[in-house]
Formats: sequence, C-alpha cells, structure tokens
Amino acid sequence: MKKLILLTALMLLSILACDTLKRSSQSVRTSVDIEVPRLAILISVDQMQREYLDRFGDQFNAGFRRLLDEGAVFNNANYQHAITGTAPGHATLSTGCHPVRHGIMGNNYFTPGGADFKMAYAVTDTSTTLVGLEDADQKIYGSSPFNLDVPALGDWLKSVHSDAKVYSVAFKDRSATLMGGKNADRAFWFNQPTTRMVSSTYYKSDFPEWTKYYIGKEMMKSSLERGWSKLLPEEEYSASREDDFPYELGVQKTTFPHTLFSFLPPVSTFSYEARKGPLLWNSPLGDAYTLEFAKAIIENEKLGMDEIPDMLFVGCSVADKIGHQYGPYSQEVQDYYLRLDQYLGNFFAYLDERIGQENYYVALSADHGVMPIPEELVRRGIDAQRITSLEYGTMIDSIEARLQRELGLQNDFVKIANYQGFTLDYAEAKGIGMTEKDLRKKLADAVDTLPFVADVYLPEELLLTTNTKSDISFFRNNYRPDRGVEMKIRFEEYVLVGGGSNGTSHGSVYSYDTNVPIIFMGPQVKSQAFDQSAGVVDIAPTLARILNVSVPGVIDGKPLDYIFNEKMEAEATKAGER
Repeated sequence: MKKLILLTALMLLSILACDTLKRSSQSVRTSVDIEVPRLAILISVDQMQREYLDRFGDQFNAGFRRLLDEGAVFNNANYQHAITGTAPGHATLSTGCHPVRHGIMGNNYFTPGGADFKMAYAVTDTSTTLVGLEDADQKIYGSSPFNLDVPALGDWLKSVHSDAKVYSVAFKDRSATLMGGKNADRAFWFNQPTTRMVSSTYYKSDFPEWTKYYIGKEMMKSSLERGWSKLLPEEEYSASREDDFPYELGVQKTTFPHTLFSFLPPVSTFSYEARKGPLLWNSPLGDAYTLEFAKAIIENEKLGMDEIPDMLFVGCSVADKIGHQYGPYSQEVQDYYLRLDQYLGNFFAYLDERIGQENYYVALSADHGVMPIPEELVRRGIDAQRITSLEYGTMIDSIEARLQRELGLQNDFVKIANYQGFTLDYAEAKGIGMTEKDLRKKLADAVDTLPFVADVYLPEELLLTTNTKSDISFFRNNYRPDRGVEMKIRFEEYVLVGGGSNGTSHGSVYSYDTNVPIIFMGPQVKSQAFDQSAGVVDIAPTLARILNVSVPGVIDGKPLDYIFNEKMEAEATKAGER
C-alpha cells in the first residue's frame, strides 16, 4: 500500500510538473497578432548603472531624454547572477537565460582538460580566422558564439523569418558575437591598430566590401585631433567629484583634456598616427564611431527596408574602459554620458528619417554595473576596502600553507584561486584518507575567517535546488561543474578584490553591479516609469513579443507585457489564452 501511495504521488507530481512546464512555455509565447516593426534595436551600454539616469538626468536633452520621456523605464531592473561581467551579461541580454543555462560563465573561465585545467576566453574560436585586415586574415584566430549553448534572440527571429537580417557591432568581440547569436549574418568588432571593424570566418557570407570606407581614424579625424575635453563648463560637473583624484588609473593622464599627447608610456612612444586607435578606445569618440558604423550597417545591408523584420545589436563598449579607469563618480564618466546622450539623439533622428518612427523599436540596457572606487566611498563615509590581487594571493597562500601543515600535506592543493573562487587538487589528500568534500570544507572554513569574505559556497550547496544561504541563488545561476571554479566566493559589500591599487571593477552580487537600466521605446510602448521588479533575462522575450516570434525551448525570462499599450496588451492576453 505504501508503495502504491508513493507511486500515485509520483505520478501526480509528474503531471503537475508537466502542467507547470506547459504553462511556463505558454507564458513566453510570442505569436501575438500585432503590427510587427521593420527593425528592432538592442543597445547595450557597457558598465552603465541605472542611477546615472537620475544623477545626470537633468542634463540629458537628446537621446537619453527621449528614452526617458517616451519609453517604458524600469527603476528596479537587475541581473540575477553572480560574477557580473561583459561576456555573461551580453549572453544574458540576447538569450533571456542565466549563465548556468547559456554557458558563458565569465569573460574567462577555467575548464577541465585532461589532468589539468585550462583558461578559456569566452569567444575565442580556433576553427576560425579573423577577416577584415587583409594581410593578417589567415594568421589570427577569430571570435564567435561557439561556446553559447542556447539560441539567441536573432536566432529566434531567423527561425521564423529565414530572410530576416541580424547584425551586431561593438568594440569588444565578446559583446558583438554573443549579442548577435549563433546565426547572425555578421558581428563586427574593433581592431585598434587599424581602427577598422573586423569579423571572423565563422560568419558564412563574404566580408562586406563597404567596410573599407568606415575606418575610425579617418571618420573621426578632426575629433581625434581635438581630443577629449569637457563638453560643458566646470560648474556643470557638480554631480561628480573633482577632476584630479589620485586613485584614478588611466592609460592617459587622469585629468582633462585627454588628447593624442596625454598618453602615458608605452602609448606615448607611439607615432602620432598610432595613438588614434587608443584614443578611440579610451574616449567617447569610440562609441560615436560605433553608432556611425551601426548606421552604415543599416544603409549598406538595408536593414528595416522591407516588411520582413530585422534585428540590430549595438554595444557601446568604451563606457566600460572609461568606468574602469576613472570610476562612476568621475567627471570623465559624467562627460561620457552627456556626450552619449548627443550621439544617441543623432542616431534616433537618423532612424526616424530612414526607417520611420512608427517602424522601429529600441531597447537599452547594460551588461553590468560597477563598484565606485573604494577610496571615494571611504571619503563619503562608507566602510569600503580594496584588496589587490597581490594581497589576496598572499592571504590565500598563507591559508594553504597552514592547512598543509595541519593536514600533513606536502604539496600545494589549491590549483586555482581568484576573485571568483577556488578549484582544488585532491590527489594527495585522498592518499591520506581525506574526502574531497572534507578538503573543500577545510579550505572554505579557513577562507571564511578573512574579514572581507562574506561566504564560500561549496559544490554540494550550489547544486541544491533550495536556498540555504543568502544570495546563493545568484551563484547557482552562474555555476556549472564543467565551466569555472568549483567553489564560489562572495565578498562583503563595498570590498573590491583583484587588480592593482587604482581604478575599479565589477563582478559582485550587490546593486552597484546588478542594477542596470532597462528601457523600451517604440510605437506601442507606454511612456511610463515602472517600479516593478524586472530581470535582464526579460529583455529578449519582450523583444520577441514585439517581433512576434516564438521562444524555442526553456528560458529564464518572461515578456514584460504590461509595458505595452491597450491594443498590444489585449493581443498578449489572447496569446496567453491560446
């Protein structure tokens, strides 16, 4: 009888699970009978915190102003995975999935390889070569979305409309390739020495001839020669700290103006012409060029010119370079966003004229945020701390040496130790009768005594489906035994671990890293601010709703149907009922 009751219970649970999955699948259906746009555009501003919209909002008068006035603006939108970075962020933007599902765990991550581990860059594809550099084409490995485990938004679109065009462009290869997805017509990224946009042989069509007319140092020649000075008078930068702050870190002198002559060694030894590539990479001019190249894609590949919907992804990568060096409270960051406001205004005006305001939608977000420079936080009365890579490594080495003595081990057993966590060598410990779990626990307990460490998560905790510790779900959403470290570490809030003694970075589970803008703008989108909680995983399925394409398989996000006007809301309701 007990066995019969158990079997019946299991059958009921199975039926309920299937029903739940069925309802979940219906909830992300996108076969909504709406007027499909000719073009959808997703813009990712690398490292943009949502709070910039508040802090600089009164000074926006062009692109950001239009997004804020005409768009659906989310005040509480977040990433829900740990180790926030460029590669996992852009993969999440395009797939609607957390890293555990899409497989891009970080910009770089360790993977098992025989008896050892090897470092993998998220988008290196040794089966491809670079194209767009003529003489160097066959000598340099290319990049691709080869490691992306699930289809992306552009792939969803092409599965419905085989003639749809999908393009992506960013300065960073990991941004361009991972946003574009597995079947994009082409992704472009920046080559600094030539200041050209390049690509790889992963993409099957011929590399377009028209790109040779869009060389950055030629298109931006006069602006590069003028350099980067403040857009506004000094008194307009009260939202930021003083320009000269000792904990900034630049490849140039850290005060305005930033010119072809203000680079520090080794760039200062470059020729005048060779400095133009680094200045594009380290000033707002780089993203001005990216948006001009995006226009060129639309023009030359004829995106949005017929009734078949097309998709364009644009990554503003330079924002990340500036943020890492100068920090979010710098005048450089403020000036960057004031200039990006102008660039976006120009881009939207172009779309109005070329595509028609009624024919396109724009979504804007970011791949992650950033922690303020710790020394700036201390000055503001916040308990913050910087632990350099050297300091952190010394602490871990000391803990390892102590455990070796206590356990009677002769050899090092920590194979990988970085800001993400640890991977261990168990061979010697097993030889003295210690289990893998016991060795991990010994290290975790020792590391947990460091005052700046909040928690260390073991594989057995990360593989559970129930929460046992605060914030562990963020780490579960970025944990796979085959990719990345096996033990994850969470530092205390406002502690920056890694790097040197200047600048700043990201990668935590705290709001300064996870809270990013999400804005949708288009003919059927409400002009309204929303306080509802939303995830970045919701962007792709919402754009799928707009494009009227189905989401294949299981994803983590859901369409944000409540942002649409009454006509679209009614159609979305019908789709849910079907």
